[in-house]
This record gives sequence, structure tokens and C-alpha cells, in this order.
Amino acid sequence: MTDTNQPSVLTTSLRLGLNKSKARLWIEGTPLTTMGWVRGTVFKVRHSPDFSMLQYVAESHGGAYSDIPGRPRRVAGTSTRPIIDTNTNDLVTTLGVPMPVKGAKDNPQLAIRITPTQIIISRWED
Repeated sequence: MTDTNQPSVLTTSLRLGLNKSKARLWIEGTPLTTMGWVRGTVFKVRHSPDFSMLQYVAESHGGAYSDIPGRPRRVAGTSTRPIIDTNTNDLVTTLGVPMPVKGAKDNPQLAIRITPTQIIISRWED
């Protein structure tokens, strides 16, 4: 049975941070659980060839997941607070945004679209 109260997509925005001189994107809690991304969910990361998008594809997506090379990752955290922590400068290169500065309030803002089978991260467009 399908839950008719669950949205098909959840859109939010987050700012890039900095951790150990690398760009960091930290997604946690309610946005993930609302869309079914719980602790232990297996996913792979796809970088768009045109430097505009980063995509996390859940194993439950089937064919699209199988087509992505590389090793799988898992959602970390707890059952009530799942976490996806991406700590790499590939975020800056893939999305074509400036390198974040530690503690700065105007670090690059990213658009985050979460569905039950994928998370799409792109530059924030005003």
C-alpha cells in the first residue's frame, strides 16, 4: 500500500561547509527520513558530465544504480537521525561553485532535491 501522505519530492537548500580543508555537505534527519533514506540505505554517487549536478542513487532504484561505477556507500547515523556526509573537494569541481571558507555565512548554497530513490544536488539559483 502506498502512503498518500508522503510527498514525491522534498526540496531544501544547504550551505557547503569546510572540514579538514575539504568541502563538506552534511545532510541529516527529517529530510532524509521523510523520503525513506534511513540508516543503512545503500547508494552510489554519480557526477554529471556537465559539472552541474551530483546525484546519490539508492540501490532500490534498480537499473540506474547498477549502471553507476564505483563502490557503494551507506547512510550513516541512527534510526532517528540518518546522516549522509560528503567530505571532498569533488563537490566544488562537480558543481562549479567556489571553495567554502571555514565559518563564513556566505558559503555556496546548494539546492537539494530528495526522492525515495535519489538525491539531486545542484547549484542554488535565486
